[in-house]
Amino acid sequence: MDNGISKIPGNPDGGVMTELYSGTLMSEDSTDYIVPEYIPDTGKILLCTASPKIDGKFTDGGSVGIEGTVYFSLLLAGEDGTVSGLSFSEPFSAKAAVDGLDDDCTVSLVPSVGYVTARLVNPRKIGVRCQINTDIRVFCCSPVGLTVKGAENVADEAGIRKKTVTAGTADITAFEERGIAVSQDIELDGSFPQIGEMILCRVRLNPAEVRVGDSGADTRTDALVSCIYRSDSGNCVSADRKFTLEHHMDIPTDGGREWTAYVFPSPVAAKVTPNSYGEMKVIELDFTYDLGITGMKNREVALVSDVYSTDYETAVETGEKNITVFGRCFACGLSLNASAAKSEINAEDAVSVFTGSVNTKDVTAHYDPGKRKLITEGDAEITAVYTAGEDGGNFGRAVFTSHFRCETDAPDSLPADDFIISCSAGDTRFRSDPQNIYCDTELSLRVTALGSRTVGYTASVTLDRDSPAVHADSPMTLYYPVSGESLFDIAKHYRVTDESIMTANRMTDCTTDGRKVLIIPAFEGAS
Repeated sequence: MDNGISKIPGNPDGGVMTELYSGTLMSEDSTDYIVPEYIPDTGKILLCTASPKIDGKFTDGGSVGIEGTVYFSLLLAGEDGTVSGLSFSEPFSAKAAVDGLDDDCTVSLVPSVGYVTARLVNPRKIGVRCQINTDIRVFCCSPVGLTVKGAENVADEAGIRKKTVTAGTADITAFEERGIAVSQDIELDGSFPQIGEMILCRVRLNPAEVRVGDSGADTRTDALVSCIYRSDSGNCVSADRKFTLEHHMDIPTDGGREWTAYVFPSPVAAKVTPNSYGEMKVIELDFTYDLGITGMKNREVALVSDVYSTDYETAVETGEKNITVFGRCFACGLSLNASAAKSEINAEDAVSVFTGSVNTKDVTAHYDPGKRKLITEGDAEITAVYTAGEDGGNFGRAVFTSHFRCETDAPDSLPADDFIISCSAGDTRFRSDPQNIYCDTELSLRVTALGSRTVGYTASVTLDRDSPAVHADSPMTLYYPVSGESLFDIAKHYRVTDESIMTANRMTDCTTDGRKVLIIPAFEGAS
């Protein structure tokens, strides 16, 4: 598309959606980062966060590969007590073998941070280790049309009679737009001192809403910015702000879909400028982000369940398809109120919490049919950076984990064999008292439930031209149907068409209920 939006292949009409692969690709990275000369010798690592972004995916023979970038942010305390920040990035990649892969497959990717650790090798070198877990689903549209072999002309084709059944299958469409530019100014209020030097600025994005109509898709995303700066008097200050990003995607749409959005930001550039009073309290933010939206619904597909020829004996081949069925998209919000005793996390010297981070991991979902609830649970790994000492002039770091569980109302008989899960932390506040450190955060959960079922169908029919079909010699036959007997089965037995039986008996539909006798006309050739 010429508007910068890419359409990801979906499933065309006539086929069924099949999940070819479901799993997690793990990419581990270990690097030694040399501290730049402008930063003092490092004495302590206070905070290390990682933010993954998928840059591209590709198919290579029978495998799917991904390439991405991990953006690291570190907050350091120098040997002289000076707090500094630095950011850098590292590439990551992974590949999975997928049977039955083709270029029209739809690939769903949800990256998350498995773990990130940083250790001080020496005052000028930091060793960083990180694991990126990318949940991947590969869907492919499989044809289910009947293949006819041995037909030499139109009459042969016309003599083939088919019985069909319908089956629901997932219909997936997806779009993505990369490099959406954002420029946003945030102004600190009177309670904050003026900015002397920006130390570190991080941005997190949480999808909030996707609205799709005739004019395209409108998305709303919560942007959460955390800035740490040194005031004009030399003190370290943390300022968090939240604002909303709205974006329109000019895409073709159809009705009945449930939509989910995914956003991946690039690092943010922060510049300090004066406000209208000449105070250095305005932070100009510039960054880009990638936006992807996926819409799902179910549609009916006709499968041939039985077949015969009015002219020839036949041989049929049957098959089975494992069909993916769409259940529902869930957007869940959860307030997590976590705490840890200072004595248990080696933070007895903590005075107040300065800043921190929350990373969710090991998130799973399952459907409880008894409660009719979707249950999502996982762990939140919380890092709190605190001030220490009697004057609060030193800094420390504490890490603790809190389990979370969210129960959401779900429809009865929800297809729930697999789940695509995305989880992130929103508004986060830290506090402390003499005994404990507290973290209050809003978790945003986005879950897509998928089901699967196996259906049988007739894949092909071969006409045996050396074996003509045997028809009754009499001009008509009287047949006494069993209640509910299929008209197709009766026509197949006598090698005539069901339309000819309906005409001979003046039937308006194909049901045999209530009929004690049917006239089976002589075969007069394919119509």
